Amino acid sequence: MFPALFIFSASVSVTYNLQDAINNIKYCATENTVLTLVAANRVNFLIVMNSKSAGASVKYASPVGSTPVMWNYSNPAIQSPTGNLEIISELTAGHCVSFAYIGIAQSACLSGLHVYVNSTFERNMTANQKLIDECVFFAPPSNQIRYNFPQCNLGSNSITVFHEQMDGIPYDTITGTSNPGWSSFSSRPWLFRLQTKAVVDDGFAVINGISSQVDSNIVFYVGEPLVLKAPQAGVLNHNYLIPIIGCTPALILVLSWIYGYKKIVSKEHTN
Repeated sequence: MFPALFIFSASVSVTYNLQDAINNIKYCATENTVLTLVAANRVNFLIVMNSKSAGASVKYASPVGSTPVMWNYSNPAIQSPTGNLEIISELTAGHCVSFAYIGIAQSACLSGLHVYVNSTFERNMTANQKLIDECVFFAPPSNQIRYNFPQCNLGSNSITVFHEQMDGIPYDTITGTSNPGWSSFSSRPWLFRLQTKAVVDDGFAVINGISSQVDSNIVFYVGEPLVLKAPQAGVLNHNYLIPIIGCTPALILVLSWIYGYKKIVSKEHTN
C-alpha cells in the first residue's frame, strides 16, 4: 500500500506587507488559505515564527519571488541582512500561525542578536568591555509582555529598550544602577540593545521578562537567528530564466529567417 498524499488546495490568498516596525502578526484561517508576508524593504530584517498549529506549513523565499524553501522549525528565527524576504504559510481551515518581526537599525547588534520565545526569560548581559553592541529580542506570542531590570551595574554604558521601532524614540534607557521597576504590558515584542563605551569593572545588567495569556501553540526557542546570505549581484533568479528559456525556439526561428533572408539578398547582388 502506498501512503496517501495530502495535496493542499487553497481557497483564499492573503498578503501583508511588513514594515520596519516592531510588531506581532497572527493569522487564523477560516478556510484553506495561503498567507504571504513580504518584507521588501532593503533593511536588516528579523522575523520569528513564535506560534504554529499543526495544520500550518511555512516556507520562506529570499529574494522575494524566488523558489520558497521549507522552514526548518528547529530554528524559528530568520534574519535577512538585506531584507527582501518573503514568508509563505499554507493554512488549513481552523489553524493559525503568528510571527514577531523587527527592522534592525543600521550597524546595530553587531556583537550578537539573541532571540527568546518563551513565557519567561532571564538574561545577564555582560558590560565589562568597550564597544559592545549586543541585542536581545523577547518575542513570545502574547498580548501582555513586560520586563524588569532587577540588578544592573552599567556605569556610563546603557541599555536602550525599544517596542515600536528601533530607529524611533526608545521606550526607556537604563544606565548606572537604575532599576525603574516593571514596565507596562505591551502587545509588541521588546528589543534590548546594550552599548558600551567605557570599561566598567563587573559591568552587567540582568533582564527579566514575563508574559501572560501565551498562545498554546508557542514555538519555544532560545538562541540566535539563522542569518541568510545576501543574494549575489548579477545572478538571475531561476524564475526569470524560465521565460527566457521558453522563448528560445522562437528566437532560433527568427534568427534563421534573418540568416536566410541575408543569403538570398547576397546571391541577388552577386548575380
